[in-house]
Order: sequence, then structure tokens, then C-alpha cells
Amino acid sequence: MRRRLTLLFLAAAPLGLLLMGCSGGGAHDVDKLLADLSNAATRSRAERTLAEHGRSVIKPLSNLLTLKDIEKTVNDYGIRRDPKTLRAAAAEALGVIAARASLAKAEAETAAAPLLEVLKGSDRALRVAAAKALGHFTQLSAPANDLALTFRGDDAELIAAATEALARNALRSIHTLAPPQEPPAAAAEKDWGRLLERIASTDDDIRLDTVRELAASRDPRAADLLLQRAAEDQARDVRYAALCHCLDIARTGQPAGFSEKLQALLPTLFAKDDDSRVALLAARQLQPRSPDLVAAFLERIAAATARCRDKLFGDALDRGLDAGARADAIEALVLLPSGERDARLAGLLDPAAGERARIKRAAAGVLATSESDAALGALRRAMGDDDSIVKLVAAQALGRKGDLEAVKYLVDLLGDEEVKIRADASDAIGTLGPKAVPVLLDHLRGALDRIQGKAEGRAAKYTAWGIVAGLGRIAEQVGTEAAAALGPITLAAECSDPDVRRAAAVALAQFKGPKAIAALAQRLKDSDESVQWHAATALEAQGPAAQNTFVAALQDDALVALAAGALGRMGDAEALKPLLDRLGTATDDAKAEVVWGIGELLRRYPGSPHAAGARKALEAASRADDDSEAARAASYALQKIAQNSPKPD
Repeated sequence: MRRRLTLLFLAAAPLGLLLMGCSGGGAHDVDKLLADLSNAATRSRAERTLAEHGRSVIKPLSNLLTLKDIEKTVNDYGIRRDPKTLRAAAAEALGVIAARASLAKAEAETAAAPLLEVLKGSDRALRVAAAKALGHFTQLSAPANDLALTFRGDDAELIAAATEALARNALRSIHTLAPPQEPPAAAAEKDWGRLLERIASTDDDIRLDTVRELAASRDPRAADLLLQRAAEDQARDVRYAALCHCLDIARTGQPAGFSEKLQALLPTLFAKDDDSRVALLAARQLQPRSPDLVAAFLERIAAATARCRDKLFGDALDRGLDAGARADAIEALVLLPSGERDARLAGLLDPAAGERARIKRAAAGVLATSESDAALGALRRAMGDDDSIVKLVAAQALGRKGDLEAVKYLVDLLGDEEVKIRADASDAIGTLGPKAVPVLLDHLRGALDRIQGKAEGRAAKYTAWGIVAGLGRIAEQVGTEAAAALGPITLAAECSDPDVRRAAAVALAQFKGPKAIAALAQRLKDSDESVQWHAATALEAQGPAAQNTFVAALQDDALVALAAGALGRMGDAEALKPLLDRLGTATDDAKAEVVWGIGELLRRYPGSPHAAGARKALEAASRADDDSEAARAASYALQKIAQNSPKPD
């Protein structure tokens, strides 16, 4: 019995200690904790306590700061001093918890909420204390918005505290101080009524998508709708996107009077909007016309941005930090293009620097967005790096910029062991443009020769596959400027490797004319079914010029189904006759495709001279008593045709 009571006491001990601590000066005595935090002699002890037990006092500290549920908080936690005198200390304590207690994001949001509330209030001392504390919430991006908005005021101490807080959390603050560009306008929904319905949706994401669709619509009616969203929408992202697109519209000068409406709204957006991105964008537009209104705000934004930049540079180059933190800092610098940035990051790609792969990859990714001489030089050197991803990022970037040096390195990467590296290298080759075609063809011929000679079989196969696929993408973009690639691609279509033949079939879809059609016709007979399918798809892309090829393929028992399906999709009225001729001799497996093809052509060409015969053939096939796939296909085709037929008056 005594043993059981002892165990029960031990199980209840944490709760008992908490309750005793609240009233007797223990670890959770909030009053004493705040007193210790304010005393230099005991501060370190208070910080250790907050690091270990801070989660359990977030709620009372939040209540002290906002004076919510204060009577209950005072009673529950044994607070003896006037709560109003503890508010600034409570703010500081929340900042210590954020800095030292390793809070999860949800916990950090809970702790930051009262700080953000008082930051928007009118008590100057509390606002300063809240700003200082918010700098420690490095898990969160949201505080940066409200900290930046303090720059609209003139309180020097608050501005200094907010600047310091933004710099402390530079990794997240920089996205507020130097926001990424609004994505290009999305493809537009053509139904105006549908757009009006979507812009009034209660779903923020739907309204955001619709703002972009309205911008893409080029409809003069869209301008005022976007202006209304910029002024009134409840969602910050929607207002910011709408303002960005309003500015784009105003630059066109149309519709008449829109620019004046927008200019009239900008002062209100700058002064009142609670999205710092909107305020910043409005301030930059107002600067030429109303410099006195926005000059101080923009100077403070610039100063905070410079502090964040310096912090990011420091973290990026600090070998004492772990690779993940350094890489994050490097990647954030993409928002701050500058010659200084590129020169510093270029050093990270120097082989002599001995940097880890993760650091080099991050640096290469940022430099890939730049046009500076330092960036281009570093990327050229990086193409010789021993890390495949660094080499790929560099070669992709230089390829996009038209640098033919990238061709050799991209071709080398086609032989990489990792599938993703090979695929990305092939995609990058597809962006090189027509100037790269002669060089690529030399590499392709060499790879095909090595495959034929059975030398370097695997590497040569990957090289040929990647180049052929890339040439197809180039041809898709530049058309006849890539005509020289047709001959070598037709040779690749005869390669012994099915993957190369498949890539060639896909690429040949981008070339028109009898040579491409003849090469694809040969691939219809390929031993690999996927090559056959891709060849048929590419032939369909040739349009009417390929119809005779499919008609001829109907005579091959192995190709009947493939040819009949293609004719049903792209054939003209004359294709009905060869399909009808083949229906009677097609095997069961192929007959359903022939029936489907006849039904599709009859539906599209009801006035064909062969229409009556086609209808009789479908009716006969539908009456078959074997419950075959062909019978079901015929019945379905007749139903579709009946639905499309005009109804008698």
C-alpha cells in the first residue's frame, strides 16, 4: 500500500511542483521570473529557465502583455506586482523563449501573436519592446510585414528596434523588403461571366488566380475590377497581385483615365494598407511625384535591406554554420542582385575554396539568374566541377544565355548515372536554340557510331537519347531553323536501341514533309510497341499528309488497330472507304478499333458518299450476338451519331 501511494505521489509530482512554483517562487513563478530577467545578476538564470520551461509560461506572459484574462492570470500564477508594470518584461521574455526554447512553428505563432498585437497599438514603450522581441522569431515570416510597416511612422527608437529585428531574421525578412516579382499573368478564362463569378469567391486562392486571369484577358473591363481588388480585397496576396497588374495596365496607357484613377489610390494604399509589399510598391510609384511623402519610408526600407544583405552575406560565408543554414542564406540572396553579391558567391565555386557540394549548388543557382561578368565567369568554371548538379546548373544557365561552351558539358552529363541529371541535361539542351544544332549533330553522329560499333554502349545510348530529345525541343521552338537535324534524327530512328528510336519518333513530330513521314512509317513496324505508338502519334501530327501512310498500314494485320484509331482521329471523309473495306477481314482484336474509326468519321462527315455504307456496317456490327467489343463500339458510335443528328421540326 505504501509503495502504491509513493508511485501516485511521484506521478503527480510535476503538476504539484508547477502549482507550488506558481505561488512560491519556483521555476514557474512568473513574477519572480520576470524580476530575474530584469536583473543583470540573475538574468542568465532566468534565460535558462525560459529555455527549459518557456512553453509552459507563454500563455501567462501573453495575458500580461495584452492584459487579457488578467485577473485569472494573476490569481493562477501568483503574480504580486501590478500587471501593467510587467508588460514590457513579458514582451522581452517571449523573445527569449523564441530565441532559446526551440519552438515549433505553431508554438512560435502563438507566442508572437500578442507581440504583433501590441506592435500595432499606441503604447510607445511596448511597441519598442515588442519589435525587439519579434526579431527572435526566426521561425516566422509574418512579423517582418508589421515590422516594416513601422517605418511609416517617425519614432526613431521604434524604427531602430524594427530595423534590428528585421536584420536578425534576415533570411525571412528579405522576402518582405525585396519581394519576389508577381508571376506573369496566367492563361485567361474567356467567359466574362465566369470571371465575375470567380472574382467574388470567398476563397482567397480562387480570387488570386482570377486576378491573374483578368490581367491576362486584356479586356478593358478588367482594369477597374483589378483596381477594386487592390483597394478592397481582404487577402493581402490578392491586393498585392492586383496592384502589380494595375501598374502593368497603367503603363500601356489604356483604358483611358485608368492611370489617373490608380494614381489617386496610391497615397491611401501607402498610408493605410496592412501589407508592407503594397505599401512599398505604392511608395515607389509615388516617389517621382510626391517625394516628401515617401522619402523617409523608402530610406528606412533601404537601410533595413542593407542590414539584411550584410547578415545574409555573413551567414553565407561563415564556415562555422551548418551547410543548410549557409545554403539558405545564399539562396535568399537571389532577391538582391548586385555585383558585390556575384563576386562573393563566385568565390564559393572556386575549386580552391574546397566548399561542400550543397554550398556550391546554392551559389550556382543564384549566379544562374545573373548576367554579370563575375557570374558568367564563375558558371563557366563551374561546368568543370566534380559535382554533377553544380555542373548541370551552370551548363543550363549558360545554355539559356546562348553560350555554346555549355553544349559539351551538357552532353557529358547525359552519361550521368542519375536519371534526373540525364533528363535535366536533355531538357537544357532543348533550350540552346538553333546555333547549337551543328555542334549537337556532331555529338549525335559520334554517339550513334559508338552504338553501332558496340563501344561505350550505355553511355553512348544515353548521349544519343538526350541529344535527339533536345533537338526535338529545339525544332519545336524554332521550326525550319533546325531543319539540318532531320537527317541525323532519321538515322537515330534506325538505331538498335529502342530508347533512342523512341526519342527519334517523338522528335520527328516537329519536322514536316515526306522524309519525316517515311521515317515514321518505318517505325510503325518497330519491334517495340512504345516506339510504334510514338511513331503513330508523330504521324498524326503531320496531318492530312500522313493519311495515305495509315491507309497503307491497314493492310498489315499487326498495324490495323493502330492505323484505324489514327484515321478515326485525323482522317478525312475519304478514309471511310478503306476502313469499310478492312472491317470484314479484321481480326476480333482489331475490329473494335476499325468500328470506332468508322463511327468517328461518319460522325464528322455525315455527307460523305460512303456514309450510307458506313451506317449499314455499324448497324450490322451492333447486332452481332457475340457480345464482342466491336459490337459494343458500334452501338456506342450509333448513339453518338444520333445525338449529333439534327432533330426533325
